[in-house]
Amino acid sequence: MDWKDFKDLMEKRKKMVVKVSAVWCQPCIKIGKEIQKFFNFYHLKNCEFIELDFDKMDEEEEYQQFFQTTKIPSFYLIEEGKIVESFTTSDIQVWKQKIDSFVVIETRMMDDF
Repeated sequence: MDWKDFKDLMEKRKKMVVKVSAVWCQPCIKIGKEIQKFFNFYHLKNCEFIELDFDKMDEEEEYQQFFQTTKIPSFYLIEEGKIVESFTTSDIQVWKQKIDSFVVIETRMMDDF
């Protein structure tokens, strides 16, 4: 996904979770299947999940300026076009809890109406 498409998607979606990884990264590979199951579950909850390749991000300066990724796997929780939290971990429980809290907050607010 090029920067323009990514930026357009950010404008359309209120919440996004971005995972930055690489094909050579062993911790990224280790959590890959779990991440995909988790992302598939939340895709239906009005939250977009994007996976970006760390090596390809170098090709577009805008990605590096926006994310400033130095370690992988890294996760970015984006709300209304701004990074509200970022973290680097391969600990499944940590990223599940952080992403779950981020996505569920919106669901709970909608349930109050």
